Amino acid sequence: MKTATWWREWMRVMCWPALLALGAPACSVVFNLDADQCAVDGDCARLGSDLSCRAGVCVEDGGSGGTTSGGTTSGGTSSVEAGQAGAGGDGELPPECVSNGECIDANFGQPYTCIAGKCVSLVTEECPLVVGADNLRAPGPIIYGAYTVAPDGVSRSVTTRNIDLVVSEITTKVTGLRGGPGGSKRTLAFVICNSYFPDVAPGTIEPFEPSLAHLVDELHVPGIISSLSAKDLEAVFSQRLNAAGTFVISPFEQDSELAAISDEGRLWNMLGATSDLAPAFRALLKRTDAYIRAKDPTGGFLNLETLESKLRVALVSANIARETDVRDALLDLGIRDQFDVQQFEVESALLTAAPDVGAVATDLLNFRPHIIVALAGSEFIEGIFPVLESGTNWSRGQGDSQSRPMYVLGSSMAPETWALYSGSESPDGFKTLMNRIVGVAYASAENPDLRENYESRLISGNSDLQDPTVLLGSESVYDATYLMVYATAAAGQVPALTGKQLAIGMQKLLGGTPYDVGPSQVSKVLSALDNGEDLGINLTLGPPDWNTANGTRKGVGSVYCLNDAQAGYESMFPKGPNSDALRYDPETDTLEDKPLPCITSF
Repeated sequence: MKTATWWREWMRVMCWPALLALGAPACSVVFNLDADQCAVDGDCARLGSDLSCRAGVCVEDGGSGGTTSGGTTSGGTSSVEAGQAGAGGDGELPPECVSNGECIDANFGQPYTCIAGKCVSLVTEECPLVVGADNLRAPGPIIYGAYTVAPDGVSRSVTTRNIDLVVSEITTKVTGLRGGPGGSKRTLAFVICNSYFPDVAPGTIEPFEPSLAHLVDELHVPGIISSLSAKDLEAVFSQRLNAAGTFVISPFEQDSELAAISDEGRLWNMLGATSDLAPAFRALLKRTDAYIRAKDPTGGFLNLETLESKLRVALVSANIARETDVRDALLDLGIRDQFDVQQFEVESALLTAAPDVGAVATDLLNFRPHIIVALAGSEFIEGIFPVLESGTNWSRGQGDSQSRPMYVLGSSMAPETWALYSGSESPDGFKTLMNRIVGVAYASAENPDLRENYESRLISGNSDLQDPTVLLGSESVYDATYLMVYATAAAGQVPALTGKQLAIGMQKLLGGTPYDVGPSQVSKVLSALDNGEDLGINLTLGPPDWNTANGTRKGVGSVYCLNDAQAGYESMFPKGPNSDALRYDPETDTLEDKPLPCITSF
């Protein structure tokens, strides 16, 4: 399983990682934060009768009210006053800062914020990057954060690049969100924290404790966009973020363990529940059955006792909820009525460094399935594929034994399968493997305009990459970032920006007047939210079709295939993984009635 860890990294870096919205209380000042507004209290009269001069800045007398900074609103003592409180008498020390700009200048331009009169670095060893650092000098910036692969202060993952794109697009259209001190705009920035700990079992909270202490305890984040794996997200949310009242959006799917968390509407998933894919799997199985029988109308090559015999289907799943959810939902749909189904379970490479796949591979060869539904990942791709395709009990064309199986793969298996086996010439089975693979993943938007426009902007904005197309497939992060910002705007000028307020704001984005995600309608969206309207944000993923009870979009499966472009027909379509090759229609419970691009006559 030498590349299993690398591929898990690739799927998180190249197909999505996450962000974490955080807010830091700061100075309760009016208008600008430069320490030259006043010398005595009387100098502040022009700005308001209830203002006093503190360290050269006019502040609200007595700390009443509150001002927004770093995503939260300080409802009590300002940072200036907090820096002086308790010092007492002639020996009291002045505050270290009254503005973020002071802290930035004092630390050679590095991203800092002023909290309770002290300068706090946004960058730590665990959180090495800040997107939107130029926006920190505003009186009350909203500081969000992100969990993604962030090994150092230079490397920018796919998630980081998506966040950068959103900040750039919003900042180009508007200065920021309303509600900052003295009528100023709240600008946007994101702290990027590392999510990748390859030597630690998923679901272990300890590696995240330093970054959680920074984001939640020190910076008081109101929300997180999290590209953590399901196991890590379940641990981080249930053990830490839930009690903190943090709002979380995951760009990924929701498994049954995440669904079981009581989150008070503060945990959302951009994709649907994993079990939402099961109906498309069933429809694809039916079509695969028809395809196999059409290739062998006599039944001899299939080694069936009679033409009416059920095809043997091996249902292989890894022992994690994401995969077993689909398996159980598929069985509940009654596939045993049409197929001779046998279940197999393999250790997940997400839980075990070196999964033992030998026994499962042997059992599969003995079962001799006609179709293998593989709901797994690298443990199947790297460990079981080679054993099955090297097996000697398949026909070599003599027609006296069973043909090699068709494979129906899970939602995340296409990239690695293509990368490892698309150019294989041996053993014999790999020569035909691409023509025996179909799979099910989440469908993209039927109208691709928003997605394609976004992809064009993403690629053009990342010309430093040798091949910017590696960024494609990460639109759920882009959508999640916009929703976090819009939920903040929808929350309005609340006394304190909390996870609960973001959850309320999120509800205002799920149905109402339609607006498109992206730069073209930023100003219109923010104006509508400022006016208290409920909106339905059309995403690059598609229309706002949400399961609000579960906190997910309603997921729909779609068939993909792997096109080696060998035959004349196949050469008309793109080489490599072809997504949305056959769309599933939930209303008719059928796949599109058209040829599959990658497999002639399928």
